[in-house]
Amino acid sequence: MIQVYIISLKESQRRLDTEKLVLESNEKFKGRCVFQIFDAISPKHQDFEKFVQELYDAQSMLKSDWFHSDYCYQELLPREFGCYLSHYFLWKECVKTNQPIVILEDDVALESNFMQALEDCLKSPFDFVRLYGHYWGGHKTNLCTLPIYTEVEEADYTEAEAPIENHEVTPPPPPNPAQDTQQDLINDTQQNPKEPSDPCKIAPQKISFNQVVFKKIKRKLNHLMGNILARTEVYKKLVAKYDELTGKYDELTGKYDDLTGKYDDLTGKYDDLTGKYESLLAKEANIKETFWERRAGSEKEAFFLEHFYLTSVYVASTAGYYLTPKGAKTFIEATERFKIIEPVDMFINNPTYHDIANFTYVPCPVSLNKHAFNSTIQNAKKPDISLKPPKKSYFDNLFYHQLNTKKCLRAFHKYSKQYAPLKTPKEV
Repeated sequence: MIQVYIISLKESQRRLDTEKLVLESNEKFKGRCVFQIFDAISPKHQDFEKFVQELYDAQSMLKSDWFHSDYCYQELLPREFGCYLSHYFLWKECVKTNQPIVILEDDVALESNFMQALEDCLKSPFDFVRLYGHYWGGHKTNLCTLPIYTEVEEADYTEAEAPIENHEVTPPPPPNPAQDTQQDLINDTQQNPKEPSDPCKIAPQKISFNQVVFKKIKRKLNHLMGNILARTEVYKKLVAKYDELTGKYDELTGKYDDLTGKYDDLTGKYDDLTGKYESLLAKEANIKETFWERRAGSEKEAFFLEHFYLTSVYVASTAGYYLTPKGAKTFIEATERFKIIEPVDMFINNPTYHDIANFTYVPCPVSLNKHAFNSTIQNAKKPDISLKPPKKSYFDNLFYHQLNTKKCLRAFHKYSKQYAPLKTPKEV
């Protein structure tokens, strides 16, 4: 019975669905294959830094096609390194048991032809067969055997309309004639007050001089004048300080005007540089666009044993694949020789590192499930550890596609010739 390993993080939200898939698959394919979970290696692993010291070499990344491509995030992410390690340790398990294995990631679903595909793989002479694959979204291609991967299409969530609040409006009370008449009388009285019938007679009062009161008033006036004089002195000091600050403000305003003039000069230079930069980007885009148009005529593809698809175009994803001990041993030796310098799917695709043909079983017996739209690598929180990359030249990116395409085309012709007797004589 063939072993099927599903790589899954312990703390992942996918874990429950993965465990369910294992139980259902073991029941469905009982006696033919055995499913089990392999705990993925993450930056939280106790020996992660040890693995980095043993299998990572920043300077070796300069040899990596991926590092010089547009798809590199300037560095190999620790989660990508952990993903590679997960596959690497399963390759070792394959060599140890000396039996072919199937490696799946926890964002897959099994199709109805899954078991038939495994049987075909076991009968074939191929050491590596993808059970799912797609063309890279960045690689324009005229081939249509596999789907072209595009950006994740999120489900459209229709927002529920907010309920409209019903505000009660209290009607005014019914009119009260008696109350209105009383109010009118009050208003008339206030607007037209009646004259007093008899004039008021005010009796003259005798004015007497009080010495005590006079002294109190004098004392308060003296105190008031003292306060006024003291505040006047403070005011004079504040005015002097204000004049001094005004002078400094005028001086700073002059300097600001000078800096504004210099800023305008720099803005003009920046606009010139931006124009030149945009011109270079347009030229680069034109170079790449012209390249893709020219490459269309040199794209190659072929089928072997009816279902095994070989192409000169990069096929992405390690969501699922079949691997023999020979293939696993080759991948291990290449990894230890070149170190982990790029994501595992890029490594498997690259014929520079190993001599293993990249076949894809069609129609794909494995598909992506809903979890594939939430990457555990790109969406994970940034860990404490960082894999510092070397500096690279921008101009290397311009020649990446040309060099890579020639390399893949040579590999296609090599394996197409090697397995020529198994080639399916029909159009794709």
